[in-house]
Amino acid sequence: MTKILIILRHAHRFTKPNRLQDNGLSPKGVAQAEKFRDKTIKRYRNLKGMSLLSSPKIRCVETLQPLARKLELPIQIDPLLAEQFNESTEAFQARVLMFWNAWLKTQHPITVISTHGDWIPLFFKIIFGEVLSLKKGDSMRLSFKLRS
Repeated sequence: MTKILIILRHAHRFTKPNRLQDNGLSPKGVAQAEKFRDKTIKRYRNLKGMSLLSSPKIRCVETLQPLARKLELPIQIDPLLAEQFNESTEAFQARVLMFWNAWLKTQHPITVISTHGDWIPLFFKIIFGEVLSLKKGDSMRLSFKLRS
C-alpha cells in the first residue's frame, strides 16, 4: 500500500498587535492557501480517501479551508500537530513521534497536515535524521510504500 503525507506549513498570518495571539491569515496568507488548493487539486486526479488534519491554531485551519471547501471534506483538529508551547523538548519530540506512529496506522491513502515552522524540522529530524524547513504556505509531498 502506498500512502502519501503532504506536510503544509501554515500560510502567512497577521502578526499585529500581538505575535503570540492565535490570529488568522493575512491577505497574503489567503492567497497562499488558495494556491495550495489549486496545486493540490491539479496534481491529484483521485482525491477519494483524502484526510485533512490541522494543528488547533486558527492560521493552520484557515490554510486548509480552501481545499476543504472545494473537496467538501472536514478538517480534523489534531493536537499532536500543535507548535511547541510550555513543554519540554523531550515532550515535543515524543508528541511528533506519536503523530508519526498514529499516521502509519491510518487507512487514508492521502493525508494533508497543516502545522508549524517548529514542528516540521523536528519531524524531519526524528523520521529521516535530517532537518528540513518549509517557508510559510509551502508544502512537501512524501510517498511511502508500506507493507500490508
